[in-house]
Amino acid sequence: MPEETPQEGTQDLKQRLASLYSYLSKHLGIQKAPSKVTFTNSKENAANPFGLTGYYDPDTTQIRLYITERHDTDILRSFAHEVIHHWQNERGTLTRQDEGSSGHYAQHDPNLRRREMEAYLFGNILFRDWQDENRYGAPKVQPTLPQPLDENLRLDPSKLKDLTVNFVKTLVSEKVLTSFHRELTSGDMHPADFSNDLVHKLLSSIQEWIKVVNDRGNWENDEGGMIKETPERYER
Repeated sequence: MPEETPQEGTQDLKQRLASLYSYLSKHLGIQKAPSKVTFTNSKENAANPFGLTGYYDPDTTQIRLYITERHDTDILRSFAHEVIHHWQNERGTLTRQDEGSSGHYAQHDPNLRRREMEAYLFGNILFRDWQDENRYGAPKVQPTLPQPLDENLRLDPSKLKDLTVNFVKTLVSEKVLTSFHRELTSGDMHPADFSNDLVHKLLSSIQEWIKVVNDRGNWENDEGGMIKETPERYER
């Protein structure tokens, strides 16, 4: 990693970032802003032709932007890209990179490759729309937006877990799921012995099923091509 120094962005840059985020949030329906945007100064990174431009941390929802020797337009474009990753994280479609995986995750992991495709597609076209609106004023007709990838089924992970836990508790309380030899032997399983395991297996099965359905819908059954346009903003 290059040597990094936190840096204050210029006031003009900060104002444009705020304007761009407002535009992206409005058109994508983002519910909550990233927790923090950090500007980083690194001459070593700037001297590297393959240096970093920015990244998003899905655990902290923070965005880091490298700004040394970069035009504001380039920084803003990177910001738009990372905001799309934040949007993906909010939608529950941004999966974590496996520990120890290679730098080729965007080539080797089908889901993360789609996330990068989506970030370049939405980030760049919305950035262009925002630029043109600032240059020439609001368009008379709202531009179309492509449909997000993997949007056959959407999943709220926290709600799914809560509902699954309650479902398993109901199975036990209503005696739909019981230990067969209860009251007869001392070796019977207590509900706590199997409830957590069942919740985990149900969650894994549902998530895997959704992945299979979405993969099939986007890559196999889309006769008109993978990208469809809509004249309205994306509704969550």
